[in-house]
Amino acid sequence: MLLERPVFSFFSKLIMPLFYDKKFLRGRWFEESSLGWTWCWRNLWMQKVKGINRDIPFPVSFRNEVSSAENLIFDPDDMNDFNAFGCYFQNFAAKIVIGKGSYIAPNVGLVTANHVLTDLEQHQPGKDIVLGKNCWIGMNSTVLPGVVLGDHTVVGAGSVVTKSFPEGWQVIAGNPAKVIHKLEKPTENENQNTAYPHHGKPENASGRELPRRRPRKAPKISHRRNSKVRENMKGSKTLYVSDLDGTLLRRDQTVSPFTAETINTLTARGMLFSYATARSLVTAKTVTKGLNTHFPLIIYNGAFVRDNVTEEILLANYFDASVYTVLDELFKANIYPIVYANVDGREHFSFIYEKCTPGLKDFADTRVNDPRTREVYTTEELTRGDLFYITCIGDPQKLAPFYEKYRETYHVVYSKDIYSGEQWLEIMPKTASKANAVRELKEKLKCEKLVVFGDGKNDLDMFHAADEAYAVQNADKELKAAATAVIGGNNEDGVAKWLLEHAIF
Repeated sequence: MLLERPVFSFFSKLIMPLFYDKKFLRGRWFEESSLGWTWCWRNLWMQKVKGINRDIPFPVSFRNEVSSAENLIFDPDDMNDFNAFGCYFQNFAAKIVIGKGSYIAPNVGLVTANHVLTDLEQHQPGKDIVLGKNCWIGMNSTVLPGVVLGDHTVVGAGSVVTKSFPEGWQVIAGNPAKVIHKLEKPTENENQNTAYPHHGKPENASGRELPRRRPRKAPKISHRRNSKVRENMKGSKTLYVSDLDGTLLRRDQTVSPFTAETINTLTARGMLFSYATARSLVTAKTVTKGLNTHFPLIIYNGAFVRDNVTEEILLANYFDASVYTVLDELFKANIYPIVYANVDGREHFSFIYEKCTPGLKDFADTRVNDPRTREVYTTEELTRGDLFYITCIGDPQKLAPFYEKYRETYHVVYSKDIYSGEQWLEIMPKTASKANAVRELKEKLKCEKLVVFGDGKNDLDMFHAADEAYAVQNADKELKAAATAVIGGNNEDGVAKWLLEHAIF
């Protein structure tokens, strides 16, 4: 028997890469035992010959249904989840992300898109399902679209999970599922095996201890000035924050498939990642479609921090009464900006279309279907509500004096739009900044390290607040001068490639 197992594994390693992607043929089930190879052989006939789940590049039981292999994000260590029976991974419309160490029992349904009630032949838009690390989804349970479960969430058997429970460390059960028990977090000494705390030493079927897997070599660091980054960051909890436009987004304002897959995979494995942008939550979510980021997001250049799942406002910065003096001076100069405010409990951006510059009109025209759009006709209506952001687009000669006048009193960004080339002047409360927001987020997530990425002058304050700051190749010269190092450009997946090589989690 001692000879049989190595021989079996040896031949399996030679043959199975002909049928399955090598990146899935690794992990504890393949390197610490032979069970993974057993799954391969068991599924080979039904999957590759008879055609059940034929297009899926990893060994999945023919007794399970997987709608889309490319929309399934998981660690190979958890291949066991796909070799139970009766599970339904319905992910043709959105992604299912399974955190490392999570267990999915038989007959579980993970559903990313429901039918349209008035037309059952159609499906509603898909919403990602994200399971944290070390979750346990009990037998006969159903998880519905958009659900996010925090680390160490246990779902009782037969439950229907209709909403998110992102805080983790709890037992939920029922239809609809609700919290029935809080789990006590173990101390550091009690939780040595954080990836699989419910496993001690790996054992084979006979109960004998199996040899430990040899640790993989750390990736080579490409920047000489950061050759000791990994050594210095060992054991630390690191938050990674990226700007969007010109940094994470390509020139066509989209996230590349490579960047999306990389970040989704790394966050599923435990990387803490967020983004900080001048955009609103609405437009940020539009251009980052495909990313499964479920951490709080920094929007409006730091004016707000919002929960990406519940959309709850976690941090808000509003103008005081002095802003009306600023607006009066803008009006006197024949400058009529777009004004962002909460009006009657709803977020709006207001403008007087007839008085807008061509640049402002173009901005408004591209957002006609945005529910925040509010066209008004008087300055009284324009300045109504709780104001938090002012945007002017127009002649640099008219805007520059206001930048100089208010740069010390407010948080003011004066820059050219990277897409249109138009001159922008953006005015926010003094306390509203990416720097303050990333500090708040770093503290909230209890991180020791903060690493940021950016391209423009509005990222400068964030760079100064970070432990490490990386400018993309296409970044502003002033930002490059303030950076720890310069990485690949936004059109070459610079941020994703850096994270893939260096991220610590």
